[in-house]
Amino acid sequence: MWLSDFTLVLPDRVVPGGSILIEDGRIAEIREHAVAGGIRGYGKHIFPGFIDMHGDMIEHELEPRVKVDFPMQVALSHLDARLAACGVTTAYAAVSFSKGARDGERRSFEHTSTVIRSLKSAKSTMRVDHKIHTRFDITFTSAIEALENLLADGLVDLVSVMDHTPGQGQYRNLERHIELRAAHHGVSLEKARDMVNARIRAATPEDQILANLQHVSKLCKDAGVALASHDDDTAQKGHLVADLGAVISEFPVTLEAAETAVSRGLMTAMGAPNAMRGQSYSGNLSARDAHAAGIPATELFEDVLHVVQVEIGRMWHCGEVHVAEEHAVSRAVEQSLAALRERAERSEPRGQRVLVACPAAELHGIPLHFVADALELD
Repeated sequence: MWLSDFTLVLPDRVVPGGSILIEDGRIAEIREHAVAGGIRGYGKHIFPGFIDMHGDMIEHELEPRVKVDFPMQVALSHLDARLAACGVTTAYAAVSFSKGARDGERRSFEHTSTVIRSLKSAKSTMRVDHKIHTRFDITFTSAIEALENLLADGLVDLVSVMDHTPGQGQYRNLERHIELRAAHHGVSLEKARDMVNARIRAATPEDQILANLQHVSKLCKDAGVALASHDDDTAQKGHLVADLGAVISEFPVTLEAAETAVSRGLMTAMGAPNAMRGQSYSGNLSARDAHAAGIPATELFEDVLHVVQVEIGRMWHCGEVHVAEEHAVSRAVEQSLAALRERAERSEPRGQRVLVACPAAELHGIPLHFVADALELD
């Protein structure tokens, strides 16, 4: 089937009036002129879909509150429709093995394994290409066997390792962590301090953590699955994970760790809430400061603006908000994008120009802002 007379956004240029031949669900040929027959686009744009590399949303869809479970098919169908509506064509569901979870809860041993297998079995019925990003608590020694089985069965596409022991990594700022624990659990600072100190006393020994890292690294290598490191806080840790074969540094929490990742050739990733707010909620490295220091945020996750746009669209469609309210929210999203654009560091010009525009009478331009910013900052 030919798609003819479309504006094609290619990796290196934009082709007006181009055509694409689709065979067996894949692009078989691209021509830089219109062809006879097929579906005529009248200049509408065709460009690559968004790839969401780290989305925690499936866990919240399945269990919006503790012990409140939704059927997998209902939760996944709803999520799939939202992602597709936002132009996401590939989504890595970040599901977690967390040592602190109890059976039957989100991120528990049994729950996560079930979610992964269910996601894979439902993949053929979905609009979006759903992949599995397994977030693995490296102190969870007893869960390594489960990860090994999932990797052996070809059910995992990306593994990231993390250690949420207080005093390092994401929670290196102990006082900030204690404040957040007190607010989250509704307890006094003294009680929260006792809780944090108890976790520190029960911490997994460093030699066991190293052994677990080496084990998981080998499993990923043998399975041909990419390995990412989560919340690196020192140059030493950055070198360690690079030596173990990590290719992505997710959310480095210090500039030193981010610079180490870049020097070792790792891709770096920062969070959208961090970039929009100008600060990490844990008191760690600001995405804006990382950009100002020349750290390339290879992936900027759409944890906030994506969700806002989808939800306000749903509410307007269901008649829950007036069109004026929908416009106000969309305007706020545009202002947030502008703020991010103003603070981001742009790459050197390469002598190429790309014109990004909506078709005639099309007023929904926010997705084009995403595309334009991605091209300008890349």
